[in-house]
Amino acid sequence: MTTLRDPIRVGNVELKNRLVLPPVCIDKAVNGEVNDIIVNHYDMMTRTGCIGLVIMEHCYVLQNGKASEGQISVSRDSDIEGLKRVVDVVHRNGSKIFCQINHCGSSGDPKITGEPLMGPSSALNLSPGAKTRLHPEPMNMDQMDDIKAAFTTAAVRVKMAGFDGVEIHAAHGYLLNEFYSPLTNKRNDLYTGKNIMGRVRFIREIIQSVRTAVGPEFCISLRFGASDYKQGGSMDAEAVRACDVFIRAGVNLLDISGGMCGFVNPSNRQPGYFSDITETIKANVGVPVVLTGGIRTPEFANQMLAEYKADLIGVARQQIKDPNWAARAMQA
Repeated sequence: MTTLRDPIRVGNVELKNRLVLPPVCIDKAVNGEVNDIIVNHYDMMTRTGCIGLVIMEHCYVLQNGKASEGQISVSRDSDIEGLKRVVDVVHRNGSKIFCQINHCGSSGDPKITGEPLMGPSSALNLSPGAKTRLHPEPMNMDQMDDIKAAFTTAAVRVKMAGFDGVEIHAAHGYLLNEFYSPLTNKRNDLYTGKNIMGRVRFIREIIQSVRTAVGPEFCISLRFGASDYKQGGSMDAEAVRACDVFIRAGVNLLDISGGMCGFVNPSNRQPGYFSDITETIKANVGVPVVLTGGIRTPEFANQMLAEYKADLIGVARQQIKDPNWAARAMQA
C-alpha cells in the first residue's frame, strides 16, 4: 500500500516521499525581491527534512502580471540571485523545490500592475481572488506573444537559479485559467472559448515554448484549475482531455486545483475536496497527480494515496501552522 513515506519519480526528479508543500504566497517581497523573511520562511518549512517537494509561491513573469505588492518576481535576470537563496536553503534541508510562475491577468489591480487589466476577452473575472471588478482589455496576438515569451524566459531563470522544476500556474482565475474557462474566454479566434481545443491552446503553446527553452530533462509541472464548479464554467468531464493535451506538450506533473472557484471546492468542503477529479485524472493519465485541499492528518493523506485518489499529497495550512507536522506525518 502506498503511503506518504514512499519515494516517487517525477520526470527526472527523484522525490524521497510524497508530501508536498504547495504554493502559498506569503507576500513579503519588496519590489519583487527575495529577502531574509522569505528565505527564513522556506527554511522553517523544510528544516525537519521531511517534505519531498516544495512548490514555491507564485512569482510574476511580467510587471503587468503582478498579483500583489509583496509578490516575488521572476521577471528580471537580477531576480536569479535572490531565488538561488531559497533553492539553497531548501536543498540544504533535503527537499526538492519547484518555482511556480504566473501572470495575474484580469484578477489583478491596475494600481499594482501599472497598466490596464488584460484578459482573453472583456468578460468580467468573478473569481474569489480578483482584486477588482473591472472589465479587462481583450488581448491581441502581440500581447499574447509577449506573455508566452515572458513565461518562457521566466522558466529559464528558474532553471538558472537551480530549481528542480518549474510550475506553470493555470488555476484560481489567473490569466491562463481565464483562457481555459468559458466564463472568461469569449474569443472567436483559434483560442475560442467555445470548444475545449480553443480553450487549451494558449496554455499548450506556453508549455511547448517552455519545454523547448528548458530542454527535455527539466521538470515541468502545471497547476491546473480543472473545474470552475460554476454554472457555465469548465467541467470535470473535460479535464482529462485537457490534461492529455498538456502532457503531450511536455508536462511531467499535474497539480490539480480549482478554476474560477479559487483554491476551494464550493460543492465539497470535506478534506481532500478535489479528490473526485484527481482520482479521475490519475486513472487516465501517465504522469503523477497532486491532491491538495483541506487535508489535516497524515492518516487521511495516506488514505487518499491508498484509494488511488492521487500520487502526491499537498498540505499547506497544517504545515504552516506547525512546521513539525511533516515529521510526525512520516511516523504515521
